[in-house]
Amino acid sequence: MGKKTKIISIISLLTITLFLISCTQITCDKPYIKVGNACCLDQNDNNICDGDEKQLKPSAPINDPETGEEQTFTINDLQADIGNVLEETVFLTKDQQLDYAQVYSNKIQGSKFLGTYGQDLFYYKPQTLKPELIIEITDPGYYLTDREKFKDFVSNHKNIFIDTALKSKENFEIAFKEGEIPRLIYVINGEDEYTSERAKYLNHAELTSVLFEDYISFPESVSGNIAELGYIKVNKYQLNVTDTASHNAEKNPKIKYTRELSNINYAQNVVIQCSQNLVISLSVEEYGSSSKTYEKNYDRKDLTKDFFKTPLSSYYTPLITDAQALLKMCEQRYQFTYIRGR
Repeated sequence: MGKKTKIISIISLLTITLFLISCTQITCDKPYIKVGNACCLDQNDNNICDGDEKQLKPSAPINDPETGEEQTFTINDLQADIGNVLEETVFLTKDQQLDYAQVYSNKIQGSKFLGTYGQDLFYYKPQTLKPELIIEITDPGYYLTDREKFKDFVSNHKNIFIDTALKSKENFEIAFKEGEIPRLIYVINGEDEYTSERAKYLNHAELTSVLFEDYISFPESVSGNIAELGYIKVNKYQLNVTDTASHNAEKNPKIKYTRELSNINYAQNVVIQCSQNLVISLSVEEYGSSSKTYEKNYDRKDLTKDFFKTPLSSYYTPLITDAQALLKMCEQRYQFTYIRGR
């Protein structure tokens, strides 16, 4: 077979393969949603397959001591209960799946600060935040029957609770490469709108990375098991931007501007054990307000851990208040599975 014939055969094979792949693309019309390579029914439009909205089975006992009736709860019941306690709308959606548990979260769109504060440059980016997160343990072998199991569970799955903070660094660096921040730098440095569109990411270097807070604590609680998580990390970068209109820019780029930028990665969570197989987490994963003095100066050179104590306390108090209210709800509504773990 000649070289030309081989090339034609390869191209034909690729064409057939792409055609077959395109033919297998799955689309799902409401009330169905796509899950993997199949469709499933979602009549209540909550992004959860109706078949997955199984009952949350109490561990033991399974009967109401007053009525003798068997007690079962759905994820929608829990969603309504949490919303009533917090006096806000809570819309839980299936988030990710563990081998022995289901994860649900109240995902909302919020703007998180990305970039150094100052008079000339600050940058916000919409991100998916998770103020409430529920984990239902589906395998009885992993039920949280004592305090040590609860502590191990929270420690082993810390990344789920502080997810947005951990993704902040990645999102900031993506914003470099996608050109949003380079264009902003051009505008701030006096270039006009047309010129700003020529701004192109060249490269960046991480100058420093300081972890100010990364802890899990398990304070004693009269109501039951509770955990507190905190995470604060500041990354500082040097970002180089080139002008795409420069002569021979691709081969010999001319650096138009070099700027130093900072990004803060912040999360604070209060996690409670509602029952042997239910964990509820309340979180603050958003940090950065142009109106607050402490947050505006988080990237100064003499920064220490003590600097964050005041702004953290303003977030911590409402989290604890809501967590205590949820613990009371769990004792009343889910008392058949509740264990203090003392």
